[in-house]
Order: sequence, then C-alpha cells, then structure tokens
Amino acid sequence: MANAAPITVDGNLNDWTAGDRIDRGLGTGYAIYARSDGADFAFAITAPAAIGANTTAWLNTDRNATTGYQVFGFAGGAEYNVNFAADGTVSLYSGAAGQTLVASGLQAAWSADRTTVEFKVPKAAIGNPQAIDTIYDVNDTAFLPGNYSNPAFTVFNDTGIVADPSHRIAIVWSDLDRQRLFQQDRLFAAVHGRAVPGDAGGRAVRHPDRGRPDQPGDARQIRHDRLPVVPQRRGEQGRPDRADAGTGDQAVRHRPGRGGRVHDQRRRQ
Repeated sequence: MANAAPITVDGNLNDWTAGDRIDRGLGTGYAIYARSDGADFAFAITAPAAIGANTTAWLNTDRNATTGYQVFGFAGGAEYNVNFAADGTVSLYSGAAGQTLVASGLQAAWSADRTTVEFKVPKAAIGNPQAIDTIYDVNDTAFLPGNYSNPAFTVFNDTGIVADPSHRIAIVWSDLDRQRLFQQDRLFAAVHGRAVPGDAGGRAVRHPDRGRPDQPGDARQIRHDRLPVVPQRRGEQGRPDRADAGTGDQAVRHRPGRGGRVHDQRRRQ
C-alpha cells in the first residue's frame, strides 16, 4: 500500500476501497476497514447503530494470542487497545480497555449519523509491527469476529519496497504443462493468452517439453531479472484428472543457473 492515496479522517469512506476491508464479510451492517497509511495504521468501522462510548479495538501487535491482555480471559492477546471515551475522545492504551494510557487524542472522526468512525494509530506508538491481529467491541454489544471465537482480522504494514517497472520475471510453461496441469483452466488462459504483453510485468517463456525426447521444444535459455515462475494448481500433484485436485493456484519457483540463465528445476510428479 506504499502508493495508495492517504486516508483523510473525516468519517467518510470515500478514501477506502473494497480491498481495504479486512473483516471477510460480517453481514448485519458491520464492516471493518484497515490499512497502512504512511506513519499510521488507519481504521474505519461501520455499524448498524451509532458507534459510541466503550467501543474498543484490540491490537495484537506480536500476533501471539497467548501474550498480551486476554479479553474475557481467553481472546485477543492484545498488547494495545484503542478505546472510545464518553466525551468522544479516542486514545491508545495498554492492558485492559482504557487501563494504561499510551497516547491520548488519536485522530478520529464520525459520520453525521455516527454509524461510521475513522481513526488512526501511530505506528511508532505500537512498535511499528509488520502486522496486527485485531478484534473489536462495538458499544459493548457486538464482539467481532464471532464473539471472539473466530480468527482475528489482520492489517499489514508497508514493506517500503516499490517494484521496479523495468524488471521482469519469467512465467515458464510447456505443452506438457498445458496438457497435464491446465486443461480447460482459467489460469492457463491467462498465462498463455494475456501474460505476453510487456506491460503485464512478465513474459511467457516457451520451455522444452520435459520427458519427451521426440519433441525437444523451441525454448532458449533466457536471462531474467527474477526467478522464473511456473503456475501449478494447488493439490494436483501433476494430475489434473484427480478428483481431489485443488482449485486454488500457486506459483512454483525455479533457481537460475550460472550466468543468470534459467534452468528448469521442477520436481517430476
């Protein structure tokens, strides 16, 4: 999110995108948005009723549920919490809700009907973690997610790394891969038909057909900036006809050979 537009804390969700929503679909009028925003973590909460005092966002900054404060004696493992006071101020605490003040007067703003609130937490105040697992108490009536019985919602920090547009990776494929792995598969269509243009960030590279001496292929050893990637369907073990084959996609990395030349190192199935 290093290149994302900054969040303006004004109680309006116009700055947020669907990709910023971290709650995995709560339903019943609730939604949680969060992302890295420069020197802060930015958050937004929507609810079916006005969001008021005793609303708390619990922050597990080491992502270890066995350390930190245990909400209701079993949940969270929170090192910090953001608590909403009756006077409308929003502050950062450690320990129990509103127990030990860490930073007062955080940036916060509500919508006109107070069903949406935005606030920011300075990264430096919570140790600039790589990611935070979060759970929420809204008005002491809704405990998200799932009365704290479901996995926490995670917000990730920026890496500070911006991709160099001049660099390319190789997407490696062969006819054998196509027949074995991508029969009538959307992923093969994407690799075979649309990964070739230079503005796609990579090139499709024809690789020799492995294990088929009668069809040596027409590939060349090509220099690339990054390790090549071979798309493979998760769980297939090289068998697209397997009834237990997975539906997700994963990338299998290869090691470059001497002088940066690409060599196929994939294990045979």
